[in-house]
Amino acid sequence: TAFNQACSRCHGVDAVNKGQVGPDLLKMDRSCPRIADPAIRQMCILDQDDFFLKSVQEGKTRVGVVHMPAWKEVLPPAAIWTIRTFLESRSR
Repeated sequence: TAFNQACSRCHGVDAVNKGQVGPDLLKMDRSCPRIADPAIRQMCILDQDDFFLKSVQEGKTRVGVVHMPAWKEVLPPAAIWTIRTFLESRSR
């Protein structure tokens, strides 16, 4: 529900991206599981978690163009992690 209320407009209902303006979020975690070294794989996962949180909270602006709004005033961290967990469950 949280994903569909906050994210689906740009990333697709239930994270099914059918040409929406935002990237396909179900593809964001595909590289880390392929890393053979467990320590490096864990660092990759933590880095992706940090990147996700920062991206959602602060949004994305490039050369003065807002590509994603900041959600820190709208979504508390618990909701952001709930959305992240939802995406992880959908991408498997």
